[in-house]
Amino acid sequence: YVFTVASLVKFANGTIAGSAANPKKLAFNLTDKHPLKMKAYIRLSGNLAMLASSGDVMAAFVGSECRGIAQVVSNANHESVYELSINGSLTGSEYVKIRFYSTQTKRLYESTTGFNFAEGKEYGSLNTPVTMEFAEE
Repeated sequence: YVFTVASLVKFANGTIAGSAANPKKLAFNLTDKHPLKMKAYIRLSGNLAMLASSGDVMAAFVGSECRGIAQVVSNANHESVYELSINGSLTGSEYVKIRFYSTQTKRLYESTTGFNFAEGKEYGSLNTPVTMEFAEE
């Protein structure tokens, strides 16, 4: 795909392209299946929070497709927070659910609620993560 920028556009990486006097043609990269990105910051609740261990895995899913795997990071309050970089597609609204595998219980859990993918946005933040409830799958 190619589109024309008829005015000044500043991209996320800081580059500037186009002007009213000199429109630019820019390639629209669709090589990745899910080129859009967002972040989510999740904290476990209840028993899962007490059972959390280093081998646990948290991931973001749209339907049955995995769109991101969490890294455990520490925030300003020294809490363990799951940071997810979630990939989204250009097809429109996508509903994200979180799945969690506990090495202690050897079970897979899914979040009881989810959220809509929002390109460039954050769901929660490092210092105010979203506490999610999970149910066994």
